[in-house]
Amino acid sequence: MNPATREYIRQKFAAYYAHAPPVFVPPSLLQREWGFISFDESRVPMRRHMAFQSREELASYVRVTVPRHMYFSTAYYELPSAPTMNDKIWSGAD
Repeated sequence: MNPATREYIRQKFAAYYAHAPPVFVPPSLLQREWGFISFDESRVPMRRHMAFQSREELASYVRVTVPRHMYFSTAYYELPSAPTMNDKIWSGAD
């Protein structure tokens, strides 16, 4: 995708996130790992091992970073933001 097209789409996502209904939050938010893919192709392909304490914190992160994709784990972890899967301490899944 050329840079001008990518920036146009990023701006449309930013406008959507600024005025959209609240971000969907799955049950047990505090135990979920989140991952995001950016519009900036020079960055890491996916930023993982993220965790949020509230819907407002998650929504703020989305509005500021404007991801093109966002994911949450179907698993529950004691430490969802730990840097490795072994450190997360799996405690269940949907």
